[in-house]
Amino acid sequence: MEAALIWREYPLLYHMAAGDSLESIAKHGLLSTTGLLDLFGYSGRRREEIVSCHRPESILISHSSHGTASIRDQKPMSDSGLKRCLSGMTVKKWYRLLNGKVFFWLTEERLLRMLHARPYREKEHCVLVVKT
Repeated sequence: MEAALIWREYPLLYHMAAGDSLESIAKHGLLSTTGLLDLFGYSGRRREEIVSCHRPESILISHSSHGTASIRDQKPMSDSGLKRCLSGMTVKKWYRLLNGKVFFWLTEERLLRMLHARPYREKEHCVLVVKT
């Protein structure tokens, strides 16, 4: 999609983060899972599990200087569903690619659907609204 089309069609973008993450986002920027793991110094086997496998639940990570951060679950996805639709890429490679990105909802309706979904409706969230 062309950038100009996004600006025209979607003047606002929405990001849903953990409720207590605003201070960290203000200090370090909005980071992908990979970016958070870099900042928090995660490496080795635990890092590989986080970035290359399905996360049925959110994961809390911690660092002596940076405090804690929540890495969002991937409840809507499944390995079996990914295997059916991926072409030329393994499930592990897909998760690695995905975890290197930051995602925005294009419409408030999509954001609200996620906020009101059963796994998230009782949790506190920080919603960022960005002008394109």
